[in-house]
Amino acid sequence: MSVLSIIGALCSLYSIFFIIRFIYRHWFRTPFSWETYRGEWAVVTGASYGIGAAYAVELAKKGLNVILLARSVDKLQHVAQQVESKGAKSLVISFDFASASTEDWRRLENQLNSLTVSVLVNNVGVNVSLPTAFLEMEEEKMDQILRVNIVATQKMTRIVVPKMVERRKGIVLFLSSGGGVLSPAPYLSCYSGSKAYENALATALAGELESSGIIVQSITPFFVTSEMSKIRQSSLAVPSAERFARDSLQSVGYEVCSNPYWFHECISIVLSYLPLKLQIRYVAKLHRGLREKVLRKSVHKKE
Repeated sequence: MSVLSIIGALCSLYSIFFIIRFIYRHWFRTPFSWETYRGEWAVVTGASYGIGAAYAVELAKKGLNVILLARSVDKLQHVAQQVESKGAKSLVISFDFASASTEDWRRLENQLNSLTVSVLVNNVGVNVSLPTAFLEMEEEKMDQILRVNIVATQKMTRIVVPKMVERRKGIVLFLSSGGGVLSPAPYLSCYSGSKAYENALATALAGELESSGIIVQSITPFFVTSEMSKIRQSSLAVPSAERFARDSLQSVGYEVCSNPYWFHECISIVLSYLPLKLQIRYVAKLHRGLREKVLRKSVHKKE
């Protein structure tokens, strides 16, 4: 048998293994068991709508009580009703991650430490309203993105994790993004940069906290239906927030960096084989087109 034949056979075996592993991971793998977490508390930041609200409801279905954190009390109350309809308790805390003072953070820490918090979903995040070049972004908006997506996420993790370490039990999920982690995101530079930071923080903490019995996972989705993505209708490439949260909670404890929705992983696999320069040019063109489309619509409405 020639060297080329051996190489071809090995490549074929690897491809078969890769496909079988992909199918097993998304459709046949035993979902994570939440039984030992029943009756304990989960904290979900940015829980007033979209992915955050979906995580809250799915966690309630698993038997966890849920602390809901976001600015809008009215929206949080609506999510709280859904949580309680699943037989779980809820606690609504109005909190502005963009402008919270040192005293606000201290008060929140006291509230959370009075409960047995075993799960933290770092979901809160902000983005620009439409793709915008870095040099055209307002500095105030840049600062807001960094305060919410990076500083607030760090603070939440620093507040909740020490008690988990004491109990040697806990789960911390970071909602990062495919844009910035798995693919470049020109015209969303600050947002994608902040999400890349979250991913790096999560993967580092996974190594630091593993010996303490804490599961840390970075979630790197592409588009999901939500107000932030401005996509209301789900499709093959864009799952509903509910579907995404359900898949995510089933995948806890397996991969450190996870794309729980199967089609999103397909996208990431394809991207991994494309030259980075090609990806940058394609996404830059795509985001420029989206920006121009939105601006044209706004001009027509004014007219």
